[in-house]
Amino acid sequence: MLREIVSAVFILTISVWGSPTCRTLFNAEVVCVAGSDDYILQRGLVSDNNDTVAITLKDCRITDVDIEAFKNVYNLEEIDLSRNKISSLKVGVFDGIPKVSSLTLSKNLLSTLPLGLFDNLPKLQRLDLGGNKIKFLQLGIFNYLPQLVRLDLAKNEFLGKELDPCLFNRNPKIKYLYFSGNNMSEAPDQLLNGFQNLKFLGLNKCHLTEIPKFVTGSNLITLKKLFLQTNQIRLDDPKTFINMENLVELDLFHNVIENLNETVFKPLTKLKIIDLSFNKIKQLPQNMFQNMLRIRKIFLSHNLIKKVSVNAFQSPSLELLDLSRNGISYLEKNFVSKLYAFNKTLSSFHFRGNPFQCACFVEILNDVKKLGIEHDINEDIEDIKCSMTNEFTCLRPDEELRDVDNH
Repeated sequence: MLREIVSAVFILTISVWGSPTCRTLFNAEVVCVAGSDDYILQRGLVSDNNDTVAITLKDCRITDVDIEAFKNVYNLEEIDLSRNKISSLKVGVFDGIPKVSSLTLSKNLLSTLPLGLFDNLPKLQRLDLGGNKIKFLQLGIFNYLPQLVRLDLAKNEFLGKELDPCLFNRNPKIKYLYFSGNNMSEAPDQLLNGFQNLKFLGLNKCHLTEIPKFVTGSNLITLKKLFLQTNQIRLDDPKTFINMENLVELDLFHNVIENLNETVFKPLTKLKIIDLSFNKIKQLPQNMFQNMLRIRKIFLSHNLIKKVSVNAFQSPSLELLDLSRNGISYLEKNFVSKLYAFNKTLSSFHFRGNPFQCACFVEILNDVKKLGIEHDINEDIEDIKCSMTNEFTCLRPDEELRDVDNH
């Protein structure tokens, strides 16, 4: 008898250990953790409970989802199936759960999405498909998601040139859209024409050589944040941002921008943050950011800038200016004081990693310390490098030339 009891307990333990183990929180949220084996999600693990509102099956070694896996959980609102090994999903697997507003399928192995997969999720607002292997998006796949607000398609394998221009025409409420990590270089100009209230667009690492036409349409005047990191954008067209007057953050980190037209950012009257770090910018027009009344943070590190005018940064809201890691050997006299006089909000100035003359470097460091402005210089380390001149005076060739002309 004892042997039979021990055997029964042993079998039960193996069964639980091999499949995900789930627990219910607050009688409404089911949270599961992985077992020791890969698992096909079947009816019985999380199904047949109409009190369930949220199901988390993140990182549970799931390889497939049975058609009845979510049977009789009518009040379900959130599903998280991220970080599993799901390579395909059957049409009908999400039927019978019409209240779902959030579906997370990120970081799986999905390569295709069959038409009809999302057709019975009329209240879906957030759909995360990022980090899969999706190679193609069929026209109609999102047609029955009229309430969709956030769509993450980042880090897949589809090509922008193969997307139908009408793909999102039935999703006018999308506010947050992520394409990063896909090749969007030849996507159709009309791709986002159906949007009425887009706020955020992620296009990092998208093989772009210019800001694409599908971003600059007049219907995207609602756009507030545009991320274009790590592309090959040159920014040659001065009219690029003509329809982006509501943009508050522009990220062009790690592109190949060399020359900036002095008017290119003028339409961006509400811009607060701009990142132009890690480009190839050699010079800034004297009035580059002048009169951009709301600009707070300007990042220009790791460029090829040798000379800047304080006039370029005359904005009453400026809080942070980063000129680190450029080719600057001197700044105009009283640069920091002048900058602070116009921008009383200035609290941080980064200038480390430039080939400053030692006298110029000391002037700047003294000024930021005197004004209580945060800086990026560590005075305790021994690797601060600067160039000595015959006299310990900051030599400014342009100012000397002006003095000669005046005489």
